[in-house]
Amino acid sequence: MDSVPVKTENVTLCLACQSGAGCPSVGEIAGQDGRVYELLKCFLCGSGFVYPRPSSKELSAFYAEYFGLCKTNIVDLGDRESIIRSNQAVIEDGVEFLSIILNKTGRKKNYKYLDVGCGHGFSVVAGNSLGLISSGIDLDESSVALGVETLGLNLTCEDFQSALDAKSDLQLVTMWQVLEHIEDFEDGIKSVRSALDSDGVFAGTVPNYSGIYARMRGLKWYMICPPEHLNFFSEKGLRACFERNGFEVVFLGTTLKTAAPLIQWGLRSKIESLRVRGHLGDSMAGFIRRMITLGKRYLVYLPLNALIYLFNLGGNSTFFIVRKKSSKES
Repeated sequence: MDSVPVKTENVTLCLACQSGAGCPSVGEIAGQDGRVYELLKCFLCGSGFVYPRPSSKELSAFYAEYFGLCKTNIVDLGDRESIIRSNQAVIEDGVEFLSIILNKTGRKKNYKYLDVGCGHGFSVVAGNSLGLISSGIDLDESSVALGVETLGLNLTCEDFQSALDAKSDLQLVTMWQVLEHIEDFEDGIKSVRSALDSDGVFAGTVPNYSGIYARMRGLKWYMICPPEHLNFFSEKGLRACFERNGFEVVFLGTTLKTAAPLIQWGLRSKIESLRVRGHLGDSMAGFIRRMITLGKRYLVYLPLNALIYLFNLGGNSTFFIVRKKSSKES
């Protein structure tokens, strides 16, 4: 695959900007699979990449036994209403992100939207609420099953590149925190482009390797966790990659919504434990979860976001919106 870095003693081709300026190692990281990886960082664009690159077979074996933070304690088992209610904050965030995309690109309701890496399907719920013809794909069978059987969503369990290669009429594709996981992300971006219609939009988020948290924590930044995360994009590197693959950048940067880190504190699991043991009723547990969410949003996120955004420090995530160029423009 042409995006796998070519490492020699002196130079490594950057996967994002594809410059040969050099990508020296900035240190070693103990992987979650027991291997030791190097983190390479591009001199020119500042993007980082894990080396050696695990194979698709190795990644499949890893994910078969590992679910990561995104698969842990997201939903409370129960009926559709209780699941939607306990995850209302996630759905609200999805509605806000999708609304920003629609406003910045001038797209309307009733067009085809696919969320890649959809998990349980909360972004699909958000899309449906905005009048989009929404569907999702994910490799996690249990997440997809819950989304289909309990939430009644149009989700499928399949490899995203195979799914995208079979499409050509999508008007919006999103990847929320997905590109950092993909071994050959450039092939993934090409597959997205081929699946979009003539004016299609690709949007999503990635961890911000040029943000304040990454700069402060260095190799201890919690997003550096191979082989779950393989790619760490700077805004400059991400822009170069999109433009090289036939996209026009509509927006790329930190927004007020994505400036702050994910703060969990373990409160959701504690509340759920109390609910399961019968110390809290379903309604009270849902009410407490909602109050904690609102407290974090307005008392923690908002002040942090304002400072980060005001001083252009870069947050924990980069939000991108890119539009497919016509063949003539490309």
